[in-house]
This record gives sequence, C-alpha cells and structure tokens, in this order.
Amino acid sequence: MTSPHVRREHWGFEDPAKATGTDEEKWTVFQNVRDAIGKRIEQFVAVELK
Repeated sequence: MTSPHVRREHWGFEDPAKATGTDEEKWTVFQNVRDAIGKRIEQFVAVELK
C-alpha cells in the first residue's frame, strides 16, 4: 500500500537494451538515455528542493 503523501511520477525513457546497430551506435543510445535521465533528475531536484 502506498502512502497518500508519496508523490509518484513516471519518467518514460527509451530502453537502451533494445538499441540496434553497431556497438558504437548502441553505446550512443545508452549515453543519450543516461544523459536524459541525468537532466530529468536535475530538473526534479531544482523544482522540488527550492
């Protein structure tokens, strides 16, 4: 059971494990997803911890 005081959000990101192409292309997808997650966390912290 979830507490009514818990804020839940869904952050949809591409699944990098499903990337296709060369190893370099797959690695680029992983890096892009990593960067997108990092930016989303920075935005969340900036808004929630004001």
